[in-house]
Amino acid sequence: MRETITIGRRYCGPPNSANGGYCAGKLATFLEGDVQVRLLAPPPLNTPLAVSYQQNQAELLDQGQVVATAALRQLSWEEPPRLPSIAEIEAKQGQCRAFNSHPFPGCFVCGPERRREDGLCIYPGPLAGGICAALWRPDESCLEQGTDVVGLPFVWAALDCPSSFPLLEPEENQRLVPMVLASLAVSIKASLSVRQTYRILSWARSVEGRKGFSRAMIFDVNGDAIAYSEALWISLNKQ
Repeated sequence: MRETITIGRRYCGPPNSANGGYCAGKLATFLEGDVQVRLLAPPPLNTPLAVSYQQNQAELLDQGQVVATAALRQLSWEEPPRLPSIAEIEAKQGQCRAFNSHPFPGCFVCGPERRREDGLCIYPGPLAGGICAALWRPDESCLEQGTDVVGLPFVWAALDCPSSFPLLEPEENQRLVPMVLASLAVSIKASLSVRQTYRILSWARSVEGRKGFSRAMIFDVNGDAIAYSEALWISLNKQ
């Protein structure tokens, strides 16, 4: 089957392409269950993109070029090193090293130049135990049309950018800046609601050359884990 989607400029990551997590989430809506999306090219903005999909897989195409692929992949949830309190996260928000010189300040998810009415404004800070964490309070613009729950692309976006920050926190990893999302796998246990405060935790798994592997998780106000992701990031710095 085939459909067409267009990603508006509001949802940029780098200035001229879509936020990887948001784009991946748009493609993931065509499948049911845990999904892994691989990004093969920068997703263009304000451009009609074809979606070709079957029960277990999907492709996103720009005039015949494959931009992203999606496939079902069952995830085993890893536990974060610890679950910090909302107050602890709030005290450290926006203090990750990457904010000192953000490569994409207009990013829909984590760009410091975005306002709360048009961006997600998720700004992680470093905490003890090797984790980074941020608070997220979705507003009505994140609702899935015709429902009272947060849309899938916004949940994927919220899991995307935060997973890069723990990779870039060590001084020795500054050589990796800038990084872009190459792959994101997401598992969601429960729907998210607007005007609720969620804790987003992320932690690094490993760095191999220009590749960084990380995890992220969303917790509700009761401390229950409701969404989990595994990410692969690629440095654009080839030196």
